[in-house]
Amino acid sequence: GAVIVVALMGALAARLPTWLQGWRLALIILAIWIMYSLAQYTVVR
Repeated sequence: GAVIVVALMGALAARLPTWLQGWRLALIILAIWIMYSLAQYTVVR
């Protein structure tokens, strides 16, 4: 599921104009951090 989400985000991000490249990077990092946090939470329980 996570792989599909990342691929979808990548496809959407590829359509953004150049001045949004920074925001794209930030969103990707945020998405990775959220998935990492969810993974940690799942392992703990």
